[in-house]
Amino acid sequence: MHNKLYCPKYAKRILFDHLGLKSSAPTYDQSLDNTFQWIKASFDANNDGGSSAYYRIGQGWKGSYPETTGYLIPTIYDYASIRKSEEWKSIAKRAADWLLSIQASEGGWQGLQIGIKCDLRIFNTAMILDGLAAAYRIEKDNKYLDSAIRGVDWCLSKMDKNGFFSKNNVVGGGTFDTLVCACMLMVVQLLPEERQQPYIDKIKFSLDAHLTFQTNNGWFKNCNFKSSDESALLHHIGYTIEGLVLSSEILGDDSYYRAAKKTAEKLLGKFETELKLPAFFKADWSTLYDLGSKETLCLTGCSQVAIVFQRIYRKENDLAFRNAALKLNDLVASIANYKSSDSGLCFGIPGSYPIDGNYQGYQIVNWAAKYHAESILLSMDACMSKSV
Repeated sequence: MHNKLYCPKYAKRILFDHLGLKSSAPTYDQSLDNTFQWIKASFDANNDGGSSAYYRIGQGWKGSYPETTGYLIPTIYDYASIRKSEEWKSIAKRAADWLLSIQASEGGWQGLQIGIKCDLRIFNTAMILDGLAAAYRIEKDNKYLDSAIRGVDWCLSKMDKNGFFSKNNVVGGGTFDTLVCACMLMVVQLLPEERQQPYIDKIKFSLDAHLTFQTNNGWFKNCNFKSSDESALLHHIGYTIEGLVLSSEILGDDSYYRAAKKTAEKLLGKFETELKLPAFFKADWSTLYDLGSKETLCLTGCSQVAIVFQRIYRKENDLAFRNAALKLNDLVASIANYKSSDSGLCFGIPGSYPIDGNYQGYQIVNWAAKYHAESILLSMDACMSKSV
């Protein structure tokens, strides 16, 4: 792969990053269309109904990824709605149907992308629930809800006596399983009221267990791929606080919101001081330098934090969170505003900035596109509500 990095189209992309050369941020409408141009290419790459996990510089498109295809679905439906596009609505439905076709008999879904042998995984399954809940709400077809409930039942069957998902889970019960809980709640709220409470009781028990990972300064333990690592990836912090905020909205329980806001305030202070958020944090909220003496940015995490900031703004009308969210949107949009004749590079969003950072280095990832698009849609008041 590395020899191919000298190919002009790849070398140019890497060089631009290291020189700090990026375009000005386009309008939200343009950035949204650009991002969905790349998302369309990710679906076209394998033409099986799923979105390619990522485009790897020097190697090309990889297999379709069930997890991230799942949580792309509600964002695609939102885009289809504001653009009044039957084509995009059809892409979302086809993705949901594909996920139904590959659901395991036990109720869960595999981790990693198609073509790589992998066990069923809790987190990956839960992210698919997000998409199936959206498909049910838009398409009004019980097959999506039935499939999603099977997924919820499977996830809950793997919860241990302490409320953690310690099995079938790559992180062994990490803090960002708060989003697993939120995704299950997205499905449960669609059930008749008389069926909801037993599920809610179990999910709240799990949420409360995960709150014990939060420290007095808003830090979360076990917020990285390695649970023993005393560092946290911004992407995983984003998952964690998004899970808490969404759970709070669905349950009407402010304790989860307050926990998320405590962390968000630390991130806001960091951003207002430095006008960026590093990919990795230490437990005292100082920056962990992952590229020699420099820090990289995790662009997915930036968009996730922007989404949470906007939800806080909507609840409390605190303009500091709103302004920071818009600046984060512009930061990601300017990096993504990259034109190329290569569909994998054109308007794609890398895992890291610079592109050779420690998180998903040299890869243009579909989950970064999903969260950037969702953050823009939220800014445009065009994002599907996660709760009813």
